[in-house]
Amino acid sequence: MLEQFEKIGKDALADLKKVTDLPALEDFRIKYLGRKGRITQMLSRIGQFPPEQKPAAGQLTNKIKKDVTHAFEQFKKSLSQSQQKKSKEFLDVTLPGIPPHIGKPHVITQTTNELLEIFGRMGFAVAYGPEVEDEWHNFVA
Repeated sequence: MLEQFEKIGKDALADLKKVTDLPALEDFRIKYLGRKGRITQMLSRIGQFPPEQKPAAGQLTNKIKKDVTHAFEQFKKSLSQSQQKKSKEFLDVTLPGIPPHIGKPHVITQTTNELLEIFGRMGFAVAYGPEVEDEWHNFVA
């Protein structure tokens, strides 16, 4: 029976090498590491062993599970990194380019806007009115 456990561990590592994408990796996880997976079934079969073989069977099963889980995590990490690298390298040459930004506000306009913002935060309000007054408003009113 221990030979069957070792065979399941070898099969799991061999199947992991055949995985090429994330959905297939998830299928592998379900098949071997899931709640009803083959390794979980191995753990439940330890109770069928005679008492003197249970420690050896438990150690072997835990070693297999640890090895498969470690290999799975490493493969998942490398697979996700390679897919991120591929997505970053993608460049569609048919898309129009980004036009260059030409010009900027005049220095006086920039300064005026900064001053208006500063005084606005201090509680002042901007009042707009006629820039040229007539004679009556200048001298009589």
